[in-house]
Amino acid sequence: MQVEPSTVTPSVTLLGPQRRPTLDRVLTSLGVEGQIAAVTAGWQEREAEDAELMALLGGRGVNLRLHARWMDVLAQDAEYARAEREHTTVLDELQQLYLVQLDHAARATYEIAQRVDGHPRTKATVLEDALEVMRVIDTTHLTRVRELHDAFYAAWPPHGRTSTCTSSFPAARSARARACSTGTTMSSMANTASTGARTSWIHARALARTASSSTVAP
Repeated sequence: MQVEPSTVTPSVTLLGPQRRPTLDRVLTSLGVEGQIAAVTAGWQEREAEDAELMALLGGRGVNLRLHARWMDVLAQDAEYARAEREHTTVLDELQQLYLVQLDHAARATYEIAQRVDGHPRTKATVLEDALEVMRVIDTTHLTRVRELHDAFYAAWPPHGRTSTCTSSFPAARSARARACSTGTTMSSMANTASTGARTSWIHARALARTASSSTVAP
């Protein structure tokens, strides 16, 4: 039976690393019923290596194979594939330069945090300045990535390409429809440009907390 959109309450449950899987128990505790759409596109070429995931989903999982579908689109559309490769090359270069900036900023922040001499309040102020530099690097990087994506998709709108409309994966379409009707989607975390920025900020804040806890106020 089709579920009306108004009756579906979207929610996100973050499980964390699954070296010791908890997915099956979490699904049981949440009372998830019906088939479950799985997105493993972040694994790229290993997208189909989902036997363990499917077992944890109790035979109810359907892999949408988004990466394979995207590769199918690129195979059908050489012009778009060439533009997409150039776009990816630019993003990769931007990511590498961002990491160079971040590495220097992180080293400086770490060195400041590890200092044991000098005035504690001066150290705390300068440490916060160093963290602000990391914030600026992260924010600027995310802005540049968004600008590149916006420019690319404005010039090459994928929804306007014949290849994206004719790519056929019946099982994926069926699973997508079922996922919408049940309001349930379990997805893997794909590698995105923002991941590095968020991670660096988390590490920086942890470093600052460590330094603060070891600083004795005058």
